[in-house]
Amino acid sequence: MNAIGTSWCATLPMIVAMACAFASALWARELTADPGAWRPLVHADLETELPDNLTYIDVWKDALVTNNKAYEAKGAALVGGRNAPASDAHIVVRGATRTIVLTTLDTDGGCKPAEFSYPSDVTIKMCPTRLVVFEGAIATTRELPASCYLEIDPKSSPTPNDAASYAAFDTITKTIKIGLIVNHRAIDECARFIPTAP
Repeated sequence: MNAIGTSWCATLPMIVAMACAFASALWARELTADPGAWRPLVHADLETELPDNLTYIDVWKDALVTNNKAYEAKGAALVGGRNAPASDAHIVVRGATRTIVLTTLDTDGGCKPAEFSYPSDVTIKMCPTRLVVFEGAIATTRELPASCYLEIDPKSSPTPNDAASYAAFDTITKTIKIGLIVNHRAIDECARFIPTAP
């Protein structure tokens, strides 16, 4: 994946088939219906390669390698080709000419605690975030400032209406809006507007 928008198929021959398959898989699905509507971010487990998470594993390949090395340096063993514990939260917006992916990666060493107050039944971390724009076999990747990543205490198990991360796409300004709600209250520090146009 090339940050300056160079074609994968032209520059990375070792992963041509894989890269083009990722782009095709994203492209082949239906266009996003009502992209301006707020919807929960989707979470993906990045420990094991599965058809539904290959794109996000590829987006974060370098960070996952770093995370794996840190995991093994602590004396832990990676089993059966799996990655060290890692997950992401993402939104995908599919348009007629391009597909946009906004993804935030949660790893043990890659995130920092949020430095603002929030309810104690959840954990909010600031984690690395990337924006990827696919146009055919060309992908442009942009590193963004850390975004809020919501972890929910399994013992409390709040419903999505009580605690969740949401996103929407403004089709006029080509901007992704993200936000986080806990106990039916918006966390202002987590609200962001992310332009996707060049």
